[in-house]
Amino acid sequence: MTRRIMMSSSRNFWRRVWDRVPMFFKENIGRKLAALFLSTLIYGSVRNKVDSHVYIKDVPVRITMPDNLVLMDDAPRFVTVKLNGSKMVTQGVTENDISIDVRVVPSLYKSGSNIYPLTISLRDIKTPFGTSPVSVSPSKFNLAVNPLVSKMVEVTPDFESKPGLPSGYAIGKVSLNPKMVRIEGASSILRGITDIKTKPIPLGGITQNFDYMVDLALDKSQALTVSPLTVMAQVEVIRSHEQRRFSAVPVRVLASSTDRTNLEYEIVSSPNVEITVSGLKNLIETMRKDDLKPYVDISRFDKPGLYNVSVKCWSDRDGVNIRSIYPESISVKIEKSAAK
Repeated sequence: MTRRIMMSSSRNFWRRVWDRVPMFFKENIGRKLAALFLSTLIYGSVRNKVDSHVYIKDVPVRITMPDNLVLMDDAPRFVTVKLNGSKMVTQGVTENDISIDVRVVPSLYKSGSNIYPLTISLRDIKTPFGTSPVSVSPSKFNLAVNPLVSKMVEVTPDFESKPGLPSGYAIGKVSLNPKMVRIEGASSILRGITDIKTKPIPLGGITQNFDYMVDLALDKSQALTVSPLTVMAQVEVIRSHEQRRFSAVPVRVLASSTDRTNLEYEIVSSPNVEITVSGLKNLIETMRKDDLKPYVDISRFDKPGLYNVSVKCWSDRDGVNIRSIYPESISVKIEKSAAK
């Protein structure tokens, strides 16, 4: 019973509202609602078809080079593209939705020139469906280019300095296979390249000959192509010898102690000599002048006179070779002792 009363009250409420609506709105209500719906559709359609212009900034330019030219400056290039299209389409376009691919035409490059005038045309620009490019700014670039050339260069070995070979050892003969490699790149860069180094070859703890496959050290900033990229290094390891020169080493005189009581001697030329020695590097580096004992032997002379005597030398350090003595001889004067 209560539910029926509530439903009746609701119908009476809406009837009173309808009675208050002006007759203008109540006449042909179906047609008017249909017209409102159609006008909304037409408005939306027209609004979407209205052309609009937008400017898309920082659009990257992709440059395609021919096989016989090299782009010297690979810095990115950006432009601003003006687009035409409906607002619904253009309002969501970003620089990532546009691609620009420009090809360098070899026939337009002037031999001997390092500048190529690049022009971007509208047909180089690809835009989203429903849009079209109107203009691009800037539309011209000057590109730094070089002819692509190749040549053969020598390979030179490089070695790690730390850790190096053990003390007393040194690098002998080094053979590389191949000795020459082909490099390809811009003509202005190749002009100054006469050889190419290997990456450092490790030496730590090595005391005998060895073979080592090593890559070539490439400067990535020069954009070079090298063939082959790896060479075989055959390295000879030898005992390290070194030479050293000692100056002003005093000369000793060896004289017989018998039958010479009435004779005395005197060095009348320079009493010092210059001595060059050789031996293992670690031995020679620690030598001192006192380790060398140059001398002249006058024991065979038993009469007064002026004698030119060869200088000899010995050392108390094992493994030391006497390479030279200068001067090779000195003058010694022998005379009778003055009477006491």
